[in-house]
Amino acid sequence: MCYSLKFYSNEKTYFTFFLRVVSLQNTTAQQQKRMLGDPVGVSLDFCDFQNTFFFADKLAAFDPATGKGKIIWKRMSLYTRQAFDVNTILPQYLQMLDFPETAYEQDPELGFSIDFVSLRTVRIKMLTTTVEPKPFDDPMLVGEPPHNHSWKYTRTASGHLYTSRYARLLIEENPFHITLMDASGKRLTDTWRWADNDSSQVKLLPFNFIKKGVDNSQEINPVFSLSPNEKIFGCGESFTKLDKHGQKLNLFVTDPQGPETQGMHKPIPFL
Repeated sequence: MCYSLKFYSNEKTYFTFFLRVVSLQNTTAQQQKRMLGDPVGVSLDFCDFQNTFFFADKLAAFDPATGKGKIIWKRMSLYTRQAFDVNTILPQYLQMLDFPETAYEQDPELGFSIDFVSLRTVRIKMLTTTVEPKPFDDPMLVGEPPHNHSWKYTRTASGHLYTSRYARLLIEENPFHITLMDASGKRLTDTWRWADNDSSQVKLLPFNFIKKGVDNSQEINPVFSLSPNEKIFGCGESFTKLDKHGQKLNLFVTDPQGPETQGMHKPIPFL
């Protein structure tokens, strides 16, 4: 709204001022509200400039006998770069401003482990905090997975190689990189690094986790590569096409759904 204010002097001249009054609304109220039962999609949190990003950078330590080690996570933030008529989001190294400095790490060293469940199955566990969770009954598992001792270990120039009759697992130290291959050495999948992006404008964030600016909670973004024409099946009840390649799935429990929606009543985090 605009108001015209007139101030008169003794000489009967006046000056006119325009006062613009802007109604400021709460930015939270302007955001779209989530209704009860709407899926919670966390993918947008990894585009939020308010969050602090930590990229899996390199190994700080690793014990081949136990498969346990520590990863150095590089502290990063996002910024906008303009290139011609396109704005792109890129990361940059972030110098910590947390106080007191002695209570926090600039680039935290956090634990991870590799467990060999069978000749075909590998379990990777990672922490996004220095606090290790106490043992508990995992609702995703019938019981604690067994440990298979058939995998053979070899030290390589870049890291650590484990081999079974059906597969190979390579853990590279610097930069941190996990590659899963078949018995012949063909790559099946690997963790995505920033260096794996090509020179195009489209950049994919690497294997990372975030500390959210709103509440300091952590969310992890385990980015793995896919091969061309690879097909993905699973994730429980879903009324979209069976091959999930190229789809975005929110594994979120809602009331029973029908084939006219993308909602799930029985999501299963397995693919």
